[in-house]
Amino acid sequence: MCHLRIKDGFVKYPSDWILLNEEDACNCCYVGVIEFHECELDLPHFLFPSRSPIGELSAEEDADLYRQCCEHYPELDQQVLHLIQDSDGHILNAQDVEESYHINFFIIYRLGDPYFPSDYQPPCGAMIIPD
Repeated sequence: MCHLRIKDGFVKYPSDWILLNEEDACNCCYVGVIEFHECELDLPHFLFPSRSPIGELSAEEDADLYRQCCEHYPELDQQVLHLIQDSDGHILNAQDVEESYHINFFIIYRLGDPYFPSDYQPPCGAMIIPD
């Protein structure tokens, strides 16, 4: 398992997950994971810290995360997403990408979160451990 310091604790996650946005982690209270389903590649999970709640990410934040996924895993863009970017790097087909593939964003469980049962076991052991 790997550990990443965030603003109010640290996140524990599997070592085979790819970490995005690491440089901003110390300013973030939220952590999410991206999973790609029904595509021809066996893709890893992508973990990312965020300043915004995961369910409230803007289209621009989503597009930036897709771009980072492709930077870390070029086969994703070459064989799956086929991102179209303008000269400033803005992704022009982000809506099509989201509709074409089963792309799931999940929150990472925060230890002690009252919305989860007290005996909850997070998938893959990934969790935020608050200070």
